[in-house]
Amino acid sequence: MRYLIQGVFFQSLVGLDLQTLETGKAVVLTQLVGSMFCGVLESNRKNFASEGFTFDVYGKAGLDEIRIADNTLSFVKQYSHRPDTIEYSYAKLNDGTWVGGWAMKLQGEELARGETRCIITPVTERFFEPTVKVVFEA
Repeated sequence: MRYLIQGVFFQSLVGLDLQTLETGKAVVLTQLVGSMFCGVLESNRKNFASEGFTFDVYGKAGLDEIRIADNTLSFVKQYSHRPDTIEYSYAKLNDGTWVGGWAMKLQGEELARGETRCIITPVTERFFEPTVKVVFEA
C-alpha cells in the first residue's frame, strides 16, 4: 500500500548576531522554526519491504524501515548528501493527524531532536499513472 505524507518538523536554531551596529555587542539568538515536507511511503506487510522518499527545504531524502500500524507510524530518513540519519516516530490522534518526534543521529550518537506532525493519505497505484496521453505534433 502506498501513502502520500505531508507534514511539518520543528527544530530550534541558534545563531550569533549583533545587538546593534553601534555597540558591536554580540548576542545569541534562538528561534523555533517549522519546515514543511511531503513525500511517498510504501509499506508491504507481507514481506516487510518498505521504501519511500520525502522532499523538504534540505532536499530529497530516502526513507527506510517504514512501519505503519493502526496507531503508530515510524521511519528512518537519510539525505544522500549527509552522513546522519533522522528517526521519526508518530502516534495517531483521534482526528486522524499524527504527532511525534524526530531524532537526528550520527553513528548512534543523538545530535538533535524535535517535534513533528503529519497526515498520511492512502492511494492506489493508479494515482501515479496519468489518465490522459498528451501527443505533440511537430
